[in-house]
Amino acid sequence: AEVMNNHAHDNTAGILVFNLPNLPVQDGKRANVHDNVVESNNIANFGQAGTVVSKVPFGIGIMLLATDDNEVHKNEIKNNNSVGVLTVSYLSLIFGEPNDPMYDRYPEGNFIHDNTFEGNGNKPSPLISGAAGGIKPIPDIVWDGCTDPAAVDDGHLTNCINANKNGAGDATYANADL
Repeated sequence: AEVMNNHAHDNTAGILVFNLPNLPVQDGKRANVHDNVVESNNIANFGQAGTVVSKVPFGIGIMLLATDDNEVHKNEIKNNNSVGVLTVSYLSLIFGEPNDPMYDRYPEGNFIHDNTFEGNGNKPSPLISGAAGGIKPIPDIVWDGCTDPAAVDDGHLTNCINANKNGAGDATYANADL
């Protein structure tokens, strides 16, 4: 999928790139997310109760969930209260058990580069704030740090981050080490 030239604003989260379990087409990957303005996505989640989307915290610019080999670049990401870009595994504690033996819950091989950030992470949701251990503002880019212990390194297990900027210079990054 190519997601480009959008203005994603005034939602719970701006752009969601998800790989979900129990779908007829498995192994979602390779989205190219570029040249978007993603701002002010801070409203309470209105997703249908019990769905994965209903568990997404407010204030997220771009979220990669359990998806591989995506490229997120040349986006303007600003004024999202929780975090600019969040890369997370399918965490059973939050989303429940996937109950799909073929499902890959870990995000791998993603490339986040050449984005600009401004004013993100200043009023994070309780879930994001708790996971960050009280750090404020939340860094511009956050990865949950979960890796597949059974994975064989085929050259794309690492999520790469490069040349992202904010008003102070280089964008900030945190590995939450969950």
